[in-house]
Amino acid sequence: MRSLAALLQRERPSVAVRNPREAQLLFRLLDELGLEGAVSVGSHGVEVPHRVLETGDPAALACWLASLVERGEVVVGVDMGAANIGVAVIVGGVLAYTDVMRSAELLSQRLLNLAELGFRVRVRIGCPAHLSETARSLVEALERTGIGVDVIRDERVKDAVILGDFTILEKLSKHEVDAIKIALAGAGGNRH
Repeated sequence: MRSLAALLQRERPSVAVRNPREAQLLFRLLDELGLEGAVSVGSHGVEVPHRVLETGDPAALACWLASLVERGEVVVGVDMGAANIGVAVIVGGVLAYTDVMRSAELLSQRLLNLAELGFRVRVRIGCPAHLSETARSLVEALERTGIGVDVIRDERVKDAVILGDFTILEKLSKHEVDAIKIALAGAGGNRH
């Protein structure tokens, strides 16, 4: 697995926007992702879709950037904690985005954004043996939209998946690292 930042620094893709307002949105999102110098922005290159920018969602931009150089399904690992929700988004073999959220509604909206942008999204939710009401509501909401969901017993995954020497992990919270492990666990867990 590679990080999006490392991949973009190596590939240095050129992206373009249509107007100064879109350039402002792009630079704000790149800054939020910590990717300010990782892409060349100008009038030449692959045009960033307006829909990606108008969401204002850094996860959407991260997935779009990863899809420039890596093909594959978007797999979202979700670590449902009592107060925090760890999120990790992997595109193909690239860790594109991580976050800690406090709102299942915000997470649901971000996942919908990705699906509406045309990404094939698969969500893997790590939970203890019994789903919390928040997790159950999230699973039901996602399934109503057609997004594929796997519920994985997280106590098996967190100790079973070994991430190896991935230096970015030092900068991530425990919730984000657990979300990466859940995303990488595959569909071998329990299906809801």
